[in-house]
Amino acid sequence: MSLTFIRAQSDKELDQFFDLVEKYRVELNENVCFPAYEKERITYGADKTFIFLAKKDGYVCGCIAYRPKTNNVYEMKRLYILPSYRKQKIADQLLIYTLDILRENHVEKVELETLKRLGPALSFYQKHGFQIDKEAHHTEHDDIVPMGLTLGK
Repeated sequence: MSLTFIRAQSDKELDQFFDLVEKYRVELNENVCFPAYEKERITYGADKTFIFLAKKDGYVCGCIAYRPKTNNVYEMKRLYILPSYRKQKIADQLLIYTLDILRENHVEKVELETLKRLGPALSFYQKHGFQIDKEAHHTEHDDIVPMGLTLGK
């Protein structure tokens, strides 16, 4: 059983990413996270954007994306693992791998927003060092929990 991570750059890889994001949107059934998704979509694929796919035994099973807010601060978006691949530590490994790539690219901080009702996600991020960060909050909604992680070298 092999697990690999690739930076999505080709049209096919970006299509695979967007397919996963659509599955995520349907599964979550939450408009708060996707109100301006079409606008968000056009920001992916830019030179300074990082999109990664997780593949297990050659099958795309997860994704994560980061887009710049400033030169040294990136926003994490769309960490998603297909349901049949969960509980295999793929999300942990994908997050650790991609945070290392960001460090190598001199990113100093990663911000994200999650939903209060997604307790396991909140715990997952806290396990990896993210803390609630009111300064990372840019969506006006009561159910949003803003989080941030300062990256060490």
